[in-house]
Amino acid sequence: MGVLSFMRVFGGRKRTGLEQYETTNWDSPDLQPINGVSLQTYVAVMRTNESEPARPQAAQAEQAGVSPADWRLAHIGWQVRITSSTEVKAAMTKVFDPTTTFRRNYDNPV
Repeated sequence: MGVLSFMRVFGGRKRTGLEQYETTNWDSPDLQPINGVSLQTYVAVMRTNESEPARPQAAQAEQAGVSPADWRLAHIGWQVRITSSTEVKAAMTKVFDPTTTFRRNYDNPV
């Protein structure tokens, strides 16, 4: 066993499993726009929906420059990706709150 392998197994910092999502790989196929709707646009429309729940989402999407038909397909597609991909969940969390960190706090272990 080499020194680096030894350090990874027996010493040094261990990964928490979510640290890999600390930086977002926007080139990932899971993070590509759906019908022209990027994750950032999707989050922006959903935020608007939270503040104006009486207005239909399709109207809010239209205000963001997305046709109602594209919005319907994108909304379904993003919901599927969010529920099936940890990478997309992490990216969405970072878009909602850019100060979010996925690194473990080693000064105060959980």
